[in-house]
Amino acid sequence: SGQQVPGTNCLAFGCRRVDFAPLVPKRMERPAGSTPADSSAGESVREGERVQLAGLTKSANLNGQLGVVLPRTQWPEGRIAVQLGPAGSRERRVVSVKSTNLMRISADKEDGAAQNEGGPVSGESDQDEEDDGEGLNMVTEAMIMTEPERLKIYRNTKRNYYVSLAWDPAFYIDLAWCGFVSVAHEYKEGLSKGRALLLPEMQKAYGFIDLEADPPTHASKKVRKRCRQKNYSLGVNQDLTAVVRGLKSHHENNWFCNQYLELWRHLSTIGPIPVRVNGGASRFHALSIELIAEDGEVVAGEVGYILGRTYTSLTGYFSTESECAAVPSSNQENVTGTTEGEDCVPPGSISADHPSSFSEGPAVESTKPKLKHTSAGKIQLVALSKLLKKSGVRVWNLGHPPKMPTEEDPKGSMVYKSEIGGVILSREEFLVKWSGARDQELPGHTLPSGRFCARKLILS
Repeated sequence: SGQQVPGTNCLAFGCRRVDFAPLVPKRMERPAGSTPADSSAGESVREGERVQLAGLTKSANLNGQLGVVLPRTQWPEGRIAVQLGPAGSRERRVVSVKSTNLMRISADKEDGAAQNEGGPVSGESDQDEEDDGEGLNMVTEAMIMTEPERLKIYRNTKRNYYVSLAWDPAFYIDLAWCGFVSVAHEYKEGLSKGRALLLPEMQKAYGFIDLEADPPTHASKKVRKRCRQKNYSLGVNQDLTAVVRGLKSHHENNWFCNQYLELWRHLSTIGPIPVRVNGGASRFHALSIELIAEDGEVVAGEVGYILGRTYTSLTGYFSTESECAAVPSSNQENVTGTTEGEDCVPPGSISADHPSSFSEGPAVESTKPKLKHTSAGKIQLVALSKLLKKSGVRVWNLGHPPKMPTEEDPKGSMVYKSEIGGVILSREEFLVKWSGARDQELPGHTLPSGRFCARKLILS
């Protein structure tokens, strides 16, 4: 991440300086004499000017790439044409982007350092214009805290992802209150290495559980059997470090970066925090949820937050540690694919196909890896649903909806959300159900901290 240049709103990244003033929440004052950049792309960026892209597109990750603005005659309507890559490079190509996805830089003739000449070309997106949903638009406090502007975001079904450079805890809570689920993107290389962008998402559809239903979730026979056999505990804010370690080992492209972890520790420590938007009627609290084995190992977990009488899951994992067991083979056709609780992937793997070879003749003993903690992820989720319900939480936002298997995609994705009772809601349906519970006060303001017997929660 960059360091602030004294007396300015610039962050220094090595030899480069970037002015982030238009992206700072409005409650943080600008230095005297500073002005926001002109929102008109035609007046704010010049032909031949060096720019840096600050967004993603459907076809490529353009974050942090440098380019040169092409002549206006080559600009598509409402967009800016930018030449990427050095002259003569085979990788040189032209992209068209919105003004909201550019940051202006120019070379310093004396030492070669790049200096900002006016900050982002536009710190706020113009929702009145036609929005094709490509790229990322900046989101600011002014956009989300003003009801008319917020409604424009809700109604814009073409766009779901936005971007912000503000990692302010109060701004994060404001985003959560508006319905954004925020993830992150961290640069792994280049001049911006280590710098992270906050990516608030207003999803197009949601996985949803009504915790007022009875029962709120479905516990399969396998889950009930397994929780009887194992003495698991459900932890609340007991071991965030172990959860983060599990996330990093389970997810190859883990977005829960160091800057997000720092923010999460802060929100968890000082919470529950009154939500200023509704005068403190509801509170926000960042949580880590752990499924703890009898030997103290955290075998499944997630991070999420309480907001009023709602709970939102952000990201989770379950242990893929395997144990060897003798399994008889039989005369069957070859099969592929694994799910939690079936023949499992090798230790540390995220997902894989495991064809089983069956030979003609009598059954023989063969050694195949099996999960040491079968169904740990589902046990954690079902136990959590029972604790949420007992604590007075009404709505559980599961995040992205499950995708059921099809001929084109035999495995689907996140099918477990459906298997435990989750349903899919459109953005409009979700916001109606969620916003009512969001502004209600939860008894105790958050979940009770400590360890709880998973068996008693699930079988009660």
